[in-house]
Amino acid sequence: MKKLSVALFSLLAFGSVANADLLGGELNLGLFGYTPSGTVSSSSGRESSQNIEENEDANLIAKLYIEQPVPMIPNLKLGYTNLTHDTSYELDMTDVTLYYQLIDTVADVDFGITARNLSGKIYSAENIDKWKPMLYGKAGIGLPMSGLGMQFELGYNISDDNDVIYDMEFGVRYTFAMGMGAEVGYRSFHLETDDLKENFKTNLDFQGLFANFVLDF
Repeated sequence: MKKLSVALFSLLAFGSVANADLLGGELNLGLFGYTPSGTVSSSSGRESSQNIEENEDANLIAKLYIEQPVPMIPNLKLGYTNLTHDTSYELDMTDVTLYYQLIDTVADVDFGITARNLSGKIYSAENIDKWKPMLYGKAGIGLPMSGLGMQFELGYNISDDNDVIYDMEFGVRYTFAMGMGAEVGYRSFHLETDDLKENFKTNLDFQGLFANFVLDF
């Protein structure tokens, strides 16, 4: 909960700053409904492996994009995702992304780099606190005069050849009025790594639908 409170406070604080005339951006708040799958294994002492409980869950997601007009200065994206099921796992993911807008017309194309912090616990691995660098890309298009748009977003780990970590989502949105709208889509997060904790490996997938409230400012 402490991680959640800090993440929400940061999002709201940056949102207030973004009211200045020279800044614009977007705020997303919603839920990610997913079904986990995969395995975790521990090689401390005797090696053991177990399947993750495949129970449906829905947890908070939040994103804030801050864009400014100076071409050489990158824009900022903050993100937060919580993945929790009972006492089995509680994983917070906090993203700090610096990115550039390569195209900004009816279509948008962004490219940058993300520092992602993974913290919490996954079964026997407690007190996880690990940073992962990821490439970041986003492409979207809006249909003129309709309020409809769609976008694809991808993050891919670049830290270690033994890691396979990616986070991708596809969403369709509708803007009602005054920049307010709603978005629904599909998200897939894959976590295959052996360095969250010593002698602990994960090969996990969290996949499902998400729904967001969107505010464009």
